[in-house]
Amino acid sequence: MNGNSVSTIGMNRDDWLSLRQSYIGASDASAVLGINPWKSPVDVYLEKTGRATNNADSIDMWLGREIEPVIAKLFEQESGMKCRQDLKIRCHPEYNYLRTNLDRVVQSAPLEMKMMAKYTDIPAHYYTQIMFQAMVTNAPHVYFAVLSTSTPRSFYWSKYKRDDDLIDEMRNECVHFWETYVMGDEVPSPETARDAKGLYPIPDPEKSYEADKDVKEQIASIMDLSDEIKDRQSQVDVLKASVMDKMKEAEMMTWQGIPLATWRKTKDGVRFDLKQFRAEHPKLHNKFLIEKPGYRRFNIKGEVL
Repeated sequence: MNGNSVSTIGMNRDDWLSLRQSYIGASDASAVLGINPWKSPVDVYLEKTGRATNNADSIDMWLGREIEPVIAKLFEQESGMKCRQDLKIRCHPEYNYLRTNLDRVVQSAPLEMKMMAKYTDIPAHYYTQIMFQAMVTNAPHVYFAVLSTSTPRSFYWSKYKRDDDLIDEMRNECVHFWETYVMGDEVPSPETARDAKGLYPIPDPEKSYEADKDVKEQIASIMDLSDEIKDRQSQVDVLKASVMDKMKEAEMMTWQGIPLATWRKTKDGVRFDLKQFRAEHPKLHNKFLIEKPGYRRFNIKGEVL
């Protein structure tokens, strides 16, 4: 295993998160390749250039960290092999900005641990992650362990051989991404409206963009598709109304004993009556007001279409 590393002993989470901005990690690689279901290349760019606005820890992230000792124990029981904490950030021998944290190490091989709702086979973005670990550490194989939380709960582990074809492609893409976008002057193209909002959050009221014919046609397509979506939704609403009229007070609809639809009442809840509170306690209400940042809203005008 490659020996270049940075110790994480005594490093708190805030310092670790700050350090992560200075390199592409294993969990970033699938996003750079465009196959991560939760993160885009633009998200990685914003994080690494310090422009990301939401780095808050989630319950899923917290639970994933807290469950690691349990998954490690299950792996040892099921595999008969011992694993240990690595307590370091491994660095690529040639490209210092390609690094990885290993959940555990089995002998000299990385062990990646996950908790998933349902598991049948390793998803592409996780396979990319463990191959990135093999790339950085020069390991001939990687272990992958999963605790499935679907009922009945189950545990799986596998050993994956190093995939040099994928590793070569991934290394080239990650190096290009870092040197072109993070260290260079180029900005990655947005793939979604959310990407565009992240790249350009602040408007310049003095600027106006003159569209060409292609952009004008894109605007027209947006309007046509939006009208089609509204029409489809109206059709769905009509069909729903017809089915609900058949059900009337029934909570469930079945076909030959198999459930087709349910129409249940949600539990009663309580809510804070802000309007009444503001009327009766205006000073106390104003004391806890905070400023909420505005955001850019994209609207289609369509006057010339």
